[in-house]
Amino acid sequence: MIKTIGLALQDKDWAIVEISGKREFKITSHVCGEWAPETADSAKAEILKKAFLSHQLSNKNVVVSVPMKEGYWKQMRLPALTERDVNRLIKNAFFQGLPGTPDSFCWGFKKSNFGSKQLLISGFALPKQLMREQADLIQKAELNVAYYLPDRAHLSTGLAFVAGEDFSTGGATMFLIVNSLDVEICLFQANDIEYYRHFPLLLNEGKVEQEALSDELRLTKFMIRKEIRSLPDCCYLLDQADHWPREEGIEIIAAAFDLEQANIKIPSEIGLPLSFCQKKEIVSLSSLIAVGLTLEARTNERASIRLTTGKRRKGIKDQITFLLAALGLLMILAGVTLNLRLEHKEKQTLLGEIAKHEKKIGEIKKLISLEEELTKQALFFQQEWEMNRKM
Repeated sequence: MIKTIGLALQDKDWAIVEISGKREFKITSHVCGEWAPETADSAKAEILKKAFLSHQLSNKNVVVSVPMKEGYWKQMRLPALTERDVNRLIKNAFFQGLPGTPDSFCWGFKKSNFGSKQLLISGFALPKQLMREQADLIQKAELNVAYYLPDRAHLSTGLAFVAGEDFSTGGATMFLIVNSLDVEICLFQANDIEYYRHFPLLLNEGKVEQEALSDELRLTKFMIRKEIRSLPDCCYLLDQADHWPREEGIEIIAAAFDLEQANIKIPSEIGLPLSFCQKKEIVSLSSLIAVGLTLEARTNERASIRLTTGKRRKGIKDQITFLLAALGLLMILAGVTLNLRLEHKEKQTLLGEIAKHEKKIGEIKKLISLEEELTKQALFFQQEWEMNRKM
């Protein structure tokens, strides 16, 4: 059975979702938990490691989320040129106006046709420092990552799968996420994100500054109309901080975006399973995102905005490559050792031969010395004989 695992990491919680099936997908495992924002990465890694082990989940090829609000998301329309020219144009256009050079980011993009002569480009970039921190956490948890995906970009896919018929996918759908200190706005068209923005949430003694929020929402409406040229048909209000009565939030959103209040949904109207809700009106975003990540990996992998990093645990192919390299090194070392041994043996043989020759040379030297001595004696006796003969 084909299984895919998605891991969503948030400031305050986390979720793991496993989906099985080939044609009909089914959630076969759903594990989630909470941690404090200040929790050390080593402690988070232990939590994740235990979760994978205790639920017998594979730690191979996991699809992991990265925080969208910590990066830069952009959608562009470009002329349909050659592949090489388009890729160069995408890079230049995407990083125009961003703080930093392309080398300081991990980034990815996807292309789709927009009319007959244009391409629609969606891209996301995350500072490399943040990517390294995420990768270090994953490495400490002993997980093998297939790739990383921006979290909010897959929220609609996850919610549509979990909520089923209770989720409206017709037209442009907006998610308005109210966090403790900020607001995020995501606009989707058929589960593809078309617009993303986040801004600080102004509070006064724990209460929302409604006028400031209303101004930000109207500004967002203007920006959406300018960039996308279409406004949302419905909105899902996901208040994660419970700052205000729902009725007030719905009224402000309806006025800012010219929406009917009936088209603004809250979690209790979506029909989510209890396991995907933290409280009655607070959904588990990490769980929905984990579902979206997993589905994206199964159904639309090649078209995903995928981010990768060099820090991965060794998979089977990596281990085989490493073993082959190690084997090659051992063979080289063995060859060097053998050559050294042969050279040593040859050297010893040569020294032995030299020693044998030295003995012979010594004997020859002795014979030469003896010959010289005998020659001297013979010469002496010859001289003595000649002198005696003359006398």
